[in-house]
Order: sequence, then C-alpha cells, then structure tokens
Amino acid sequence: MKRLLPIFPVLLMALAGCAAKPVYRPVTIDVPVPVPCRAPEVARPAWPTQSLSAGSGLLDQVRALLAENELRQGYEARLEAALQACR
Repeated sequence: MKRLLPIFPVLLMALAGCAAKPVYRPVTIDVPVPVPCRAPEVARPAWPTQSLSAGSGLLDQVRALLAENELRQGYEARLEAALQACR
C-alpha cells in the first residue's frame, strides 16, 4: 500500500484529465478575397483626329481637336465609373 500511495495522485490526475471535454470556440478571421470585376467593358470611341487627311486645313484640325477633347473627357468619365464599380 505504501508503494501505491505516491502513484495514487498521478492516477487521479490522469483520470480527471480524460474526463474533461475540450472547449472549441469558433474564431473568425477576416481575410480579403480577390473577386473578379464584373463592370461592363467601355468601348473606345473613334477619335476625330484619326480620320483627318494629311492635307486638311488648320480650321479642320482645330475642330477635330476640340471635338476629340470633349470625346476624351466623356470616355474618361465612363472609364472612371467602371473603375468605381469594381471597388
């Protein structure tokens, strides 16, 4: 009996450890996930200066450049709207 006395607390602790159930708690981890952009494709307009002939006059070139500037601003606005849709 005296030999079993030092082993008795160890056996009790081993039995107590087996009786306890582990507690599982869910952990939420926020991880950014890449998502493909589904914005509509913006069509590239026909630029007015591309259709000018080599011998066109100065007035025609200025008109084409002014028209192209307004067209470019609208095209950039559509591109920025498509980009904002992806964010």
